[in-house]
Amino acid sequence: MNWEWITRNRGLFGGLLTEHIYLAMTPVCYGLLVSLVLGVACARWLRLYPPVLAATSFLYALPRSC
Repeated sequence: MNWEWITRNRGLFGGLLTEHIYLAMTPVCYGLLVSLVLGVACARWLRLYPPVLAATSFLYALPRSC
């Protein structure tokens, strides 16, 4: 690995790393928020569990386009 490039382009490397962390953590946080809300709702209202399970199973089975 060319460590010299990293030391010469420290600002670019730091900026790209910050952008990558932001782009990676944003969907993770939104997904966690949605899953927690759905989990609490399913635990509170048991009749909500089967449709939520069916919908999430369907979404999980869809192939990703990337």
